[in-house]
Amino acid sequence: MTTQAQYLVAKHIPQVERNEPRNFGIILWTPWGVTSRFIGQYGQDIDGRKFPDWVVDGEVMKEWIYYWQNAIKKKRALSPKKSAVTDESPDFLEVLSESNSGNFILSDRSFVVDDITKEDIPALTKYLFSILVEMGEDKQTAKASFDIEKECNRILKDVHRTRHPHLKREQSVIVPLANGTNDILDFDYWVGNGTPKKLYQRLPITRRINEVGHSIAWQFQQVQRVKLIDREDGAALVMPTEEQRCSEDYKRAIAVLSTETRVIDLSTSRDFFIEEIERALPRPIEQRTLD
Repeated sequence: MTTQAQYLVAKHIPQVERNEPRNFGIILWTPWGVTSRFIGQYGQDIDGRKFPDWVVDGEVMKEWIYYWQNAIKKKRALSPKKSAVTDESPDFLEVLSESNSGNFILSDRSFVVDDITKEDIPALTKYLFSILVEMGEDKQTAKASFDIEKECNRILKDVHRTRHPHLKREQSVIVPLANGTNDILDFDYWVGNGTPKKLYQRLPITRRINEVGHSIAWQFQQVQRVKLIDREDGAALVMPTEEQRCSEDYKRAIAVLSTETRVIDLSTSRDFFIEEIERALPRPIEQRTLD
């Protein structure tokens, strides 16, 4: 039986006597390893300048984050009783939380209900951080983002292209604007060797769909303007429910997107997207050799 993914929430209590904790990070345990994400994190570095005003002592917070990150990196947590637990066991989280002290704690250990694969870990980490820590993104948006990214991971796994060298995730492209100014546009998937052959962007179906849809349409307009790709080499990826597909907001967002790029509905055109990825990404050498 597969062990469910579990997580802890990192909390800061500015005034212990008032017991009003504020979330500043998450630590996720899965059968494939442990990941984490914290406020102010860039890679493995922590920028204390990005801490919110409610942080009493930024240096102490950084020390705690680095302490937890170090345990994750070493794949080993040491309890106050000096007994060690590796990250192969979900008890790794329990041991980490035993180090709680004063203003900085790990708590709210919870299970992830969704079935996940190894490829879903980055999306799940981002999702948990969004709903539990970031205040600018609502739970509906974060869940929709996780669901469509999880489906894309399933598709890439089905076509055996998950770790293909010509497939890049969350890749940026530089587009020149007027007066020598450049803009940096982020795309969820980049297919190509050196220069993009295909560009894809996911569009979660949320209450902000029109705002996000306009932004994605502008991105594709710009990369086509500078002839980075042709119209047929880009696509917005959506995965609406039947109810969402009938909503006026969805129809309007898709109509705008369709003026600048293709829209691939993964709930009805999954096979089409699979065939397109298979054509765009050559099979790995070892697979061709076996054939």
